[in-house]
Amino acid sequence: MKHLQLQTKAALTIWAAMSLTLSGGYAMANDSGVASSEPTAQQVETVRQNADLDAPFDMVNLIKYRPLAVYSSDEDNALGRTGREAYKAYTDIVLPMIAELGGSIAYRAANQNQFVGHAGQDYDDIIIVSYPSRRAYLEMFDTETYKGALKHRKAGLEYRVLHQVETKSTFSNWTLRIALWLQKAERSLLGAGD
Repeated sequence: MKHLQLQTKAALTIWAAMSLTLSGGYAMANDSGVASSEPTAQQVETVRQNADLDAPFDMVNLIKYRPLAVYSSDEDNALGRTGREAYKAYTDIVLPMIAELGGSIAYRAANQNQFVGHAGQDYDDIIIVSYPSRRAYLEMFDTETYKGALKHRKAGLEYRVLHQVETKSTFSNWTLRIALWLQKAERSLLGAGD
């Protein structure tokens, strides 16, 4: 059943991606152009000023983890976390915040193989987060809880690339909802429960 769920999510994600329009890509780089895990002030301002703040959108995250997390404090470094573990500490804080504002993880998978592209474009994870609006995203972005979680993301990531995308049709959202409902109904009929 888990395999069927993953196949369905992957197929729907690919279909949804084909119906998305790139509305802003964020190659994370600091002001000197060096790969980074954090947006520049200009990139954040672009989100604030150049889009419909009430429109839903997805953020496609291409993630590269550090082998060993690098925190700014010796106390945090003493934990000996991997980059992936540090990023999990970040998501443990942020995912409930995303859910509270009406967002969700639409897709998450580990990269199995870089098929095409430069070696420097090899990512560890691909994550698509759906947000109900840019306004909700920015409100979360500005909270102290979110800002406090950033130390884990910064420590865990070597770099990331974000693509802000806008769904052109609500059909993909309904397709996903129907597919998930059908999976739940199938599990119920097979006696697997929730």
